[in-house]
Amino acid sequence: MLFTFQWDSVSSFEASRLNEAQNQLHYAVQFIALAGKYLTATAEDDSHTNMAWNHQLSQFEGRVIDDKIKIVVHLPSFSLRIVSEDDHLLCTLELNKKPFQEVFDWMKERLPDFDVDTSLLERTMHFELPDHPVGHVSPFQMPDDELLNQLALHRSNSQRLLESVASPFEQASEIRTWPHHFDHGISIPLELDSTGAVLRSFSVGYAIHDTLVDEPYVYVTQRKKDEVISYDDAPELAFGQWLPEKLQGAVLPFSELTTVDYQQEKIVRFIDQTTEWWMETA
Repeated sequence: MLFTFQWDSVSSFEASRLNEAQNQLHYAVQFIALAGKYLTATAEDDSHTNMAWNHQLSQFEGRVIDDKIKIVVHLPSFSLRIVSEDDHLLCTLELNKKPFQEVFDWMKERLPDFDVDTSLLERTMHFELPDHPVGHVSPFQMPDDELLNQLALHRSNSQRLLESVASPFEQASEIRTWPHHFDHGISIPLELDSTGAVLRSFSVGYAIHDTLVDEPYVYVTQRKKDEVISYDDAPELAFGQWLPEKLQGAVLPFSELTTVDYQQEKIVRFIDQTTEWWMETA
């Protein structure tokens, strides 16, 4: 595939510091997911709970509520915000040193000021997050500016990359961040049946540390309906590695990028090898 996108070089950080900053943001965006779950129309694929990344403003943005407001998490200020549909700031709350329940109560109390009915808004989600003190009673702790700027760069790079990947495919999904795993990704159908159901597809995205890789990584996964994919004929990757049993796809950890100057070339090669093989596979 032909890629044309801007990739600004990412820096190396101590994994524990970077991962903890990701954890703080992962819990912060749950307010967006909760608003989507209880205050917007339900979608079968759960997409009413996901969010966009606004790389001009460095913030995660939820679905529009009642055609007038959005809940956003603004990274530079580490704050939860209520904004108008066109991103005009209406009110804001800094998250630092505030427990989750206090922030949730603030959101529930302020939304009626903008004629949003919060009588059905609850704190319960239909999935579990990785255990973290913020999920209990500990307050949010604001990561330092350098880390927040770097994680904003991760998301902006990923957004531009995914826009380039999606551009040749009319049926590509939205580019969204999902609140469960906090990944930023896209799904691209390659084959549909007569009813429009997807038979074969691939996904590309950015993921945070998890049980597969203990650092941020780019992933490409393959899917074939009702079949386990064989990777016996998959090409040897110049960068990254296949994880056929755990992921049905491949990963490129960011540590393989931060040691070189040609980060974009590595990513392009990784995605080319993993997607072209799958698109050529019957």
